[in-house]
Amino acid sequence: MKGDFSRITYNKQKQYSLVLMQQGRVQLDADWNEQAITQWVNLRNLAEDLIGEHGGVGDSFKIENHSDNPLDFTIKEGRYYVRGVMCQNNNDRLFTKQEDYFPALEENKKIEKNKKIEKNKTYLVYLHLWWRHISAEEDAGIREVALGGSDTATRLKTVWQVNVLEMNQPMLPPVARKKETQTNNSSQDFKKHYDQFEQLLTNKGILKQSAGLLQAQAITPSEPGEPCITVPANRYRSVENQLYRVEIHRSGQDQVREDGGKNECATFKWSRENGSVVFPILELGENSVTLEHLGRDPRFGLKAGDWVEVVDDIYELMRGAEKLLKVTAIDPDTMEVTLSGTPSLGRNLPEHPLKKPMLRRWDHTANMDNEGAVPVTQGKWLDLEDGVQVKFTEPPGNGGMPYYQTGDWWWIPARTATGNVEWPRDVSDEPVAQPALDHGDRYAPLALITCDTSGTITVLMDYRRKIKKAAT
Repeated sequence: MKGDFSRITYNKQKQYSLVLMQQGRVQLDADWNEQAITQWVNLRNLAEDLIGEHGGVGDSFKIENHSDNPLDFTIKEGRYYVRGVMCQNNNDRLFTKQEDYFPALEENKKIEKNKKIEKNKTYLVYLHLWWRHISAEEDAGIREVALGGSDTATRLKTVWQVNVLEMNQPMLPPVARKKETQTNNSSQDFKKHYDQFEQLLTNKGILKQSAGLLQAQAITPSEPGEPCITVPANRYRSVENQLYRVEIHRSGQDQVREDGGKNECATFKWSRENGSVVFPILELGENSVTLEHLGRDPRFGLKAGDWVEVVDDIYELMRGAEKLLKVTAIDPDTMEVTLSGTPSLGRNLPEHPLKKPMLRRWDHTANMDNEGAVPVTQGKWLDLEDGVQVKFTEPPGNGGMPYYQTGDWWWIPARTATGNVEWPRDVSDEPVAQPALDHGDRYAPLALITCDTSGTITVLMDYRRKIKKAAT
């Protein structure tokens, strides 16, 4: 979530149930967001407790042959739940026509395509869902035009896609139900089947469990600061409250690996504004972009020397990790920004459901590799700015280099009132190593299918878990 937040205060360890507003008090975005997250998480937990790993009513997300379209199948409309998260399919749709979120997929050569179905092969059909944060810059309908251009709240959307995986042999057969209406939520056989499914995705490299952790702190400066600007004892030295975002850019492991290789190590980028500083693109040139605006003020603006990322709908959905580019010049009259290289994405302007590609600003300025991001180095404190430091580390007993995945992120609130960052600390006052925040990846098996020499799809097994709908 790359919104302009002050901080996110939700903490499942505290087990709060409600946020209660008091009269005459200041209203904060953090309180509103904590209430929303608390309610959302509780509903997800309830749904998972009742339904189990996955399940849906009736024919929801049922996979069926489509006789008029060889090498294709139908995904039936309905609601399906995966680990408590609801996926909504509003209409029966063909597998090759999942156009709501993946338009022009075949034309985009820079990202992974949907795998096509081939004759004489067997496939596992599975559901993948995750969350996407959407701002008014991406969906103009969020903005209230009566406010004269100002934006308000942002949105979080559950995005899903049905994929296929070629199979040499089937998974365990689905558990037979005693009755069609029986839920059988506590079945150990269903749990065993789901565990096998997740292990299969892991073996195929589809499901990658991130194991890397992060610590954060602010340190006392080695040289005195400006007493008139910040208190000399302050560790955090900025005059602004910030929400730092540290995000993995390229997937991989620590750059110091046993083989000594550094070219394909994990990299990261960071932003003092939670990655929320974006500029809608009107036109892309060879090594330049023309922007809709240059930011509402210098803090949320753009200047020569900034590192930026050109993003579009497909890039965001697929968690792309293209080369970051440096701003070399800005023409404030034409709003044309010259970049250090050629943007590789964002050129299919009419093909995007949320329409505008964007330029996203990141705030790191040192120690970059040749792709503009910072290599992940474990066990070493890395300076961000103004006394803020981070350290990548591995879980105890991990037994090897942990994996960092593109899109993994951590939040670090920094406050001038305390001159420090807000980060959990242990009994010895050391920063606690924290896992990356959840971006929602969840998976569920739907069916086992085969395709014959004529291109006709046959459903061999239905892996969906049916639940009984309450009487109305």
